[in-house]
Amino acid sequence: MIERFLPGLDALLAEPLDTHSVSVAFPGDMDPHEREGRYGVFLDAELRIAGLGTCGGGTLIETLDDAGQWRPACAILDVDLTDLDRGRAFCRDELVALGCPEGTLIQYDDREDRWDGATWHCSEPRSFDEDMLPYRDN
Repeated sequence: MIERFLPGLDALLAEPLDTHSVSVAFPGDMDPHEREGRYGVFLDAELRIAGLGTCGGGTLIETLDDAGQWRPACAILDVDLTDLDRGRAFCRDELVALGCPEGTLIQYDDREDRWDGATWHCSEPRSFDEDMLPYRDN
């Protein structure tokens, strides 16, 4: 019975080619399962349906504080967009609809879009680059 609903869904499940790598950074300490359950599964489904990409996986970034202690800095969600501009606009709308916290970043190339809790500030210089931080990931 379910087979009659499956034709045409193969394209939605396939990984797109020729994508732009984007990171969504949620501030603070967020468990990877929480990140995936609150944002990842929904954003992935919506991106696939819209034909704009996929998302999944990520990293919890911890940085050293002034006392030399490791502290959670942000949780990263990995996103692959087929159209960078349209995909970023789509992600901004979806993340707000999903209740993203103030300080959420959409990072791409050397730029980022930053949510201040009321509006997105787009195409700002990156506030951090995870490859340049003294961090450990979990």
